[in-house]
Amino acid sequence: MNTESKLHPKVLAVSIFFALYGGNAIADETVPELAETQAIHDETDLGISIDRTQIANTPMGNTDLSSLLTRESSVGVDTGLSGMRGGDLTPEQISIAGARPHQTQYMIGDVSTNNVTTAASSNGNSGTLTSGHPSGYYVDTALMEQVEVLDKNINPEYGGFTGGVINVELRKAKDEFQAEYQYRMTDSDWNADPETSAKDKGFADGNFGDGRYQPQYQKRFHSVHLSGAITDNQKLAVNYSHKDSEIPLNNNGVTSDYGQSIDNLFVTHELELGQWLLQSDLRYSKFISKDFLNDPMNANAAQANSDISNEHQGLGGTFKLYGQFESGRWQTTLAYDQLEDNRESEANYFRTNIVMPAGGTMVRENTGGYGDLSQLQDTWQLKSLFEFTPMYLGNSRHELMLGSEFISQNAKQDRHSDFNAFNYMDVRGNKSISNWTHYKQGSVEVDSQRYALFANNQMIWDQLTVNLGARAEKLSQFDKTVFSPRVSVSWDFNQDKVNRITLGANRYYSNDQLGWELRNAAKSQTTNYSMCTPLNGDYNSNNIADYDCSARPASDMVALNKADVPYSDELSLGWQYDLAGFSVKPSYMLRQQKAGLSISGDEVLNNVESESQIFGLNIHNTQAWQVAGARLDAFLNVTYEIRTGSGNLSAKYDDVNDLNSGYENAWVVFDGDLMRSNDMDTSGFSSPVEARLGSSMTWESWGLTWSNLVNFEDGRNLTQFMGMESVNIDGEMVNVKAIDTAKMESLITWDSSVRWSPETWVKHHASVELSVTNLLDSHAEITSHGTNVNGKDNTSTYFNKGREVWLALSLKY
Repeated sequence: MNTESKLHPKVLAVSIFFALYGGNAIADETVPELAETQAIHDETDLGISIDRTQIANTPMGNTDLSSLLTRESSVGVDTGLSGMRGGDLTPEQISIAGARPHQTQYMIGDVSTNNVTTAASSNGNSGTLTSGHPSGYYVDTALMEQVEVLDKNINPEYGGFTGGVINVELRKAKDEFQAEYQYRMTDSDWNADPETSAKDKGFADGNFGDGRYQPQYQKRFHSVHLSGAITDNQKLAVNYSHKDSEIPLNNNGVTSDYGQSIDNLFVTHELELGQWLLQSDLRYSKFISKDFLNDPMNANAAQANSDISNEHQGLGGTFKLYGQFESGRWQTTLAYDQLEDNRESEANYFRTNIVMPAGGTMVRENTGGYGDLSQLQDTWQLKSLFEFTPMYLGNSRHELMLGSEFISQNAKQDRHSDFNAFNYMDVRGNKSISNWTHYKQGSVEVDSQRYALFANNQMIWDQLTVNLGARAEKLSQFDKTVFSPRVSVSWDFNQDKVNRITLGANRYYSNDQLGWELRNAAKSQTTNYSMCTPLNGDYNSNNIADYDCSARPASDMVALNKADVPYSDELSLGWQYDLAGFSVKPSYMLRQQKAGLSISGDEVLNNVESESQIFGLNIHNTQAWQVAGARLDAFLNVTYEIRTGSGNLSAKYDDVNDLNSGYENAWVVFDGDLMRSNDMDTSGFSSPVEARLGSSMTWESWGLTWSNLVNFEDGRNLTQFMGMESVNIDGEMVNVKAIDTAKMESLITWDSSVRWSPETWVKHHASVELSVTNLLDSHAEITSHGTNVNGKDNTSTYFNKGREVWLALSLKY
C-alpha cells in the first residue's frame, strides 16, 4: 500500500513542534539552576512507571489503561476496530512483550484482578461472552495515583503471566482533606467521521456487525476523589467515577440507543497502630453495553431478534497488614474478588435460512441471537512476604525477601434456558434442517488452586548489584510444579546510578487456564445433530422438542493435565546513562513465547510459539528546562521490534490471540516460501517501528499546562489467507495453507491538550482543559482481515480513529 501521499502533511506536526520549542530551549541557557524534571514518561530498569502528574498530562481519549499505555514501548494495544467504534467505552486488550493478551497480569494495589474465565473468548459466540476482557475492573485513569508496567526483570513476587504485569495504584488518602470533581465529555459532532475504504462504504449505513460502526455518539465522564484524615491515626479515600456513552444506531429502520456505561467505586481506609498499619480496600466496577447483530448473509442488514445486553461486574476487597520490626518489614495480604458476566439475548436461537424458490432468486439470512448466559468467578488470594533489614557480609550488602502465595479460584457457567443453533434450507420445495447444535439449560463448575513460594536476594558489592531470585509454583489444573528463575546483574560505573548497565535472564509461567476449563466442561451440555425432521411437518419451529434428530458422536473433553504449562524466556540488556541533563536509556529484550496452547479436534497441544526482539531508546531531560517563561519536560521514545511466529492462519486478524482457535506450528507457504508458521515474519498488536516525542510545558504564574505527543507508527506486517497449495514435503505431496504478507500503512499523529487553572480568579481550585487526539486528523489503514482466494478479494480493512476533541472541567478543594 502506498503511504507516501498520506505522510507529507503529517510531517508538519514535527515541524511545528520544533519550531515552537527548539530555538527557545537553546536560548534559555542562562538559567543557573533548574528543578528536577517531572518527566511525562519514565522508563526504569524494571519497566515503565507513570505517576499522577504524568497521567494528568497525557493527552488521551477514553480515560482507561489502554488509552494511557497505547504509546508505550513493549506494549501492544488491540486498536484494530477502534476507528469504527467511536462510542466504545470497553478498554482494548493489551499485549506485553509479544504475548497473547490473556497472558497480561492486571493488578490493583499488587492484587491480581484478572478475569480469567473470559480470557480468549471469541467475540460473538454462543458458548462465550462478548463482555469478557482479561481485566476484571475497568479503572478510570482519573482515579489512579500511579501505573507500573513490568515488562522485564520482573520480581519473583509476581507470577501467572508470560507477558508482563500492569499494576494500578489508586489515589490514596492524604493528611489534609481533599476534594476533586472532574467532568469530561466529547461529541461525535465535534469529531472526525470514521474513515472507511471504498469497498467498505456499506459501513456508513450504520448497520454493521453488532453496531461496530458508530458514526454518532456522546460521551460524558464524571469522577470524584475525596480523602483526608478522619482521626489522628486513620485516613480515608473515596474514588468514584461514572462513564456514559450514548450510541444511536439504526436497527431495521428504528434508531435506538445502544449505549454503554462504566461505574467505578474504590474506598481505601488506613489505620496506624504503632508499628502496625492496616489498610482495607473495597473495589466495585460495573460495565453495561447494548448490541445487536448484523447478518453477513444479507448485506449486513440488522439481524432480526438479535438485541443483546452485556454486563460485567466486579466486587472485591483487600486487607493488608504491614508490620515494621528491627529485623525487617512484614506484609500480609488477604483479598477476595467476585467477577460476574451476564448476557441477556432477545432470542434463544440462532437460525440460518437459505431459500431458493423454483425460478426465483436465492434468499439467505440469519435470525436470532446467542441466548442468555452468565459466568461467575470467585477468587481468594493470600500472600505473605518478609523483607529483611539489609544485612552485611564482609563487603557485601544483602537485601533478602521471602514470601508465599495461595490463590483459589472457582468458576461457574449458567445457561438459563435451552439454546439452539441450526441451518434451514428450502431449495425448490425440498426442505431440510442440518447442523443443529443444542445447548442444554443448566450449570457447570470448575475450580483451581495455585501455590507459590518465592524468594529474592539483592546483593551489592560497591558497583556490582546482583538480584538472584526464583519462584516455584504448583498449578492444579496442569497438575505440575514449575520453577521460574529470575536473575539480573547491574554494574554501576559511577556508583550513583547515572551510568549503569543491567543484564537479565528470566522465565515466566502462565496462569491457570480456568476459562478454557470452564468452556471445556460446558461441552457436557452440548449435543450436535446432523439432520433433523419436524414431528408435525412444520419447519418454522425453533424448538428441538418439535424435531426428530440424529445425534453425532459427542466430542471428548480434554484435561489440561495432559499439557505442559505455557511459559516464556527472557533475555534483557539495558543501559542508563545521564549526560548534560539528559537520561539516555537504550535497551534490548528477547522474549520467546513457548508451549502455548491450541486445540486440534479433541486434543490440546503445546505448539504455539513466537519470538519478539525489542530494541528501545528512551531519552528524557533530568532537569526541567526554562522555555519562554515555562517549565519544559520532554522525552523521546523509539522502539524497533522484530517478531516472528505470530501470524494468523485464518481470516480473523487477531485469531492467534484466541486460545480456542490458536494456530498450530504447521507447514505453510508464506510469501511463496515453504516454512513453519512459527518462522513467519509478522507483527502483533505493536508496529515494527514506533517513535514518540512528548512534552509538557507549564507556566506556573498563569496556571497553564500544554502537553503534546507526536507519534509515528510503521505499518504492521499482518497476514492474509490466500488458499491451499500443494507442496512436496519429504517426498510427499501435501496441501498446506498459503499465507501472504498484508503490509499496513504508516501513520503519524499529534495529540495535544491545554489545561488552564486561572490563578487570579479561583486560586487553582478550578481548571478547564481542551484535549485533542490526532489533531491533524491523519488516517491510515492499520489492520485488515479476510481472505483472497483465487483472486477473489474478501478482505476488510480498517483505519485508525480520526480527530477527537474532549472538554474537561475540574473543581478542587
